[in-house]
Amino acid sequence: MPVAFVRMTFIATLAVATSNALADDEPKHTGLTERTGRRLIQVDVSVTGPPGKITGLTREQFDVTIGGKTVVPVAVDDLCASPPPKSTAENPSPPGLGSPQPIPPTSYLFYFDQRNLTLDGRRHSLEQAAQLIPLLVRGGNRAAIVSSGSRLATLQGFTDQPERLLAALQRLGNDPVQQDSYATLEFTRERDIADLLRRPPREAACGLGKTYMREEAARSRQALELLETTLTRFSRIDEPKIALYFADTMRDEPGRHYLVPVGRDCVLGAGDTMLSFEKLHADAAAYGVKLYAVQAEGMGENFPPGSFRGVAQRDAQGGLKAMALDTGGDAFFSGASAANMAKKIEADAACVYLLSFDPKDLPEDRSLSMDVRITVPGVRVRTQTSVTVPSESARRTSMLLAAFLNEVGDADTVAMRGGIVPLDVVEGRLRLLVQTSLPETQDPRREAWDVGLSVVSGGGVTREASGRVTVDRPGVKIVLESETEVEVGDYEVAAAAAEDGSGRIGNGRITGSWPGKVPPGGIVGVAVLQPSPGAFLRDGAVRETGSVIIGDEDPVLADRPIAFVSLVCRTSKRQKTARVHRALLGASITFPDDDVALDASACVQVRDVVPSGTLARGTLTYVVRVVGAPEGVSRALAVK
Repeated sequence: MPVAFVRMTFIATLAVATSNALADDEPKHTGLTERTGRRLIQVDVSVTGPPGKITGLTREQFDVTIGGKTVVPVAVDDLCASPPPKSTAENPSPPGLGSPQPIPPTSYLFYFDQRNLTLDGRRHSLEQAAQLIPLLVRGGNRAAIVSSGSRLATLQGFTDQPERLLAALQRLGNDPVQQDSYATLEFTRERDIADLLRRPPREAACGLGKTYMREEAARSRQALELLETTLTRFSRIDEPKIALYFADTMRDEPGRHYLVPVGRDCVLGAGDTMLSFEKLHADAAAYGVKLYAVQAEGMGENFPPGSFRGVAQRDAQGGLKAMALDTGGDAFFSGASAANMAKKIEADAACVYLLSFDPKDLPEDRSLSMDVRITVPGVRVRTQTSVTVPSESARRTSMLLAAFLNEVGDADTVAMRGGIVPLDVVEGRLRLLVQTSLPETQDPRREAWDVGLSVVSGGGVTREASGRVTVDRPGVKIVLESETEVEVGDYEVAAAAAEDGSGRIGNGRITGSWPGKVPPGGIVGVAVLQPSPGAFLRDGAVRETGSVIIGDEDPVLADRPIAFVSLVCRTSKRQKTARVHRALLGASITFPDDDVALDASACVQVRDVVPSGTLARGTLTYVVRVVGAPEGVSRALAVK
């Protein structure tokens, strides 16, 4: 379901713990518990210079300033691979000596900003990526592929298998959802302004140019937010981390080129023209990511400096440089070859030092300027220009957001299940109970999970819920639930979770559609529920028992009661009652018809409960209909 991506936030300070609350021999306890702790922050520094001088550097040789304060690294890890000494027959290298120090595997993120790719750029970017993958993803390196079209999509999670990445590129190339013609149509918009310039007064051309400029600026800010959000994918990954950003028209002054040919009197304020990359740089610093920007459309015609195209080209290259350089990365223009890009990227990573700092005296969640120098003559450094010390709540938020974005799933990703229960129809909106759950806990000692969900409806997030639960025994299902309303059209529930100790994450999605009108049969949905022990989080409170919504593909258990919940609504204002017929086909069970009063409410819930042990294994169908209505609703279920 193509749902526009909306940045998701969480109430990261909310933490509900049930440590010992589910143990039979302990007193019941529920309270607010927050475990906090400061972790070392790490910065990777690329070092170049004479081979004899760039290896074996110590922390005393690094001169580091963060936020105007001199900071001495707690530790310096030499990740610089030096070539082994040559061995001869007379002087062989001793075993275990002279071997190059292994470089840690690099994690690459290939990010395609479809909103800022021309059609040629899109084609070339896919070709370049296909050539880069076998050059970069080797020796234990891995990569992921994310595209930002009409929705943000993960085509392939992190993997060290090039064939899976190449297959994802093939899918991306054939996906019409992951295309955007806006950048290609710049020529048409420029022609519109040029036509107006030929017909006085010039104010008309100025007005249209400002409209186009504001439009591009808004799109650029949104595209930048999506990239910033995607960088959270690196929150659980070790250095080195590199993002390859493919775009053509991400400008430092978006849309300025529409105004320059119109004249000096047609300008906007500086605040309307400049695009700030401060948040991107802060996020890249927080996650230790170097960004390499690639202008993929290739070499084009040289246009006069003051023309539409001349200004557009210069500003695009300026924007890509501004994005990349302050992260310690670089920008590639004019159709740079994949071989040259890979050579440059690998050269930057050939000799890297990982500096670790104790952040105890540094403020949290703020972008701090950073300067790194080496006191060894002839040795140069390249690194990010800022650093951010994330707070515990910010770290948790980034982990949950990373789980939201992990659509494909890594090896340590657990699938979250869920469902909805229709509650009412209010002024054309459908009110729902949304529920998502994790599989039962496995660790006999302790599992601490942060869980969250976001409901996307009507082009925006209509509901967010999050919480934290700690369980000290295995076999406990963790359930997060919340009430919400959805607008007419498609809706989506995105769920995510992150476990503190193991680093595992969970995610899942529920999709649906609300037509805005009650069907002719008067029945809105059927939900199936079963009671279950567990940790149920709702509105900041936790309870130990509740009912779990059974998804369409999940079986029900014969040894537990089964509840069927449907919503009966009137189909006209004159309707006062409805006679509702329900049956369980395959089990020869018919429930007594109910006369439902619809005077006080437009909709009423109807519930049926089948006692435990009543049903045998097999496939059954629950049907519900209003007597006299043209159609009803059915729900198939498997009993085991």
